[in-house]
Amino acid sequence: MKIKTVRQASFLFVAAMVCTTLLPLTWSSQRKGIADNWFPKQVSDSQKFPKDLAEFLHSDEQTANKNWRLYRFPLHAGIDDGYFLLGYGPEECAPVGNCSFMVTQKKNGKFRKLLSTSMVQRFRVLSTTHNGVFDIEARSHGSAFVSGFVLYRFNNMRYYAARCGDISYRQPREDEDPNTFDAGSPETTYHRCNPR
Repeated sequence: MKIKTVRQASFLFVAAMVCTTLLPLTWSSQRKGIADNWFPKQVSDSQKFPKDLAEFLHSDEQTANKNWRLYRFPLHAGIDDGYFLLGYGPEECAPVGNCSFMVTQKKNGKFRKLLSTSMVQRFRVLSTTHNGVFDIEARSHGSAFVSGFVLYRFNNMRYYAARCGDISYRQPREDEDPNTFDAGSPETTYHRCNPR
């Protein structure tokens, strides 16, 4: 799309902000989660690393020397055993804000990795469970008009991508005024999840 006016550039900026902040909230209202909110909301939501978690991360070649922010949520009802790690900085994140993401669990005094992926801008823990462990939904930023999503479920060993898709809004046509343009309701399209 060729930007011809300041008005069009302003519209595209506003559309990008809507997709990265409001778009996830409109779809998430359909399925309430434990967190009921997407994380991270802000950097201060993250927590300090326990020493044993830092040692676990440094012992793994894939996670050592990475920049992580820590968020704590239960993986099981009533048990505070989930450690959610979202990357930050230019080494861990794409310019649009999609970052490395990992979920670990502390069980019997030891950590184990349950999920390791990339392309995550925000996440939430859902109230639905598989094999007694809460489901996780992750979102990625695609463009000003498209956001990707992945629903992760637990299979007794690790999380796997159970449902994937995109949520998109219609883009304005060239004959439409960006100030009065209505993108309408988002359209959800599902596609096969990439195996990992």
